[in-house]
Amino acid sequence: MTAVTNPALQAFVGQIGPEMVLTQVLILKRGAGFELRHLSDREVGAQLLRAVAIARLRELAQFNDAGVFRPLRSPHWHRGGI
Repeated sequence: MTAVTNPALQAFVGQIGPEMVLTQVLILKRGAGFELRHLSDREVGAQLLRAVAIARLRELAQFNDAGVFRPLRSPHWHRGGI
């Protein structure tokens, strides 16, 4: 993987303390890297969770376990907006 310099991303990462919650994602600092979990898995031991490769994260976010598309659940979507 190639390193990419992105000032905005660097500034964002610089704001993360030992942990940060962003929507339903818990971001935990782990040494020089990060661990991402669903917020409801905060107290679950790592051995009980499955690791997901970075390349599969979009698929995981967009489709449920049955392969059905998971639409964005924003307030705008619920109002039947454009």
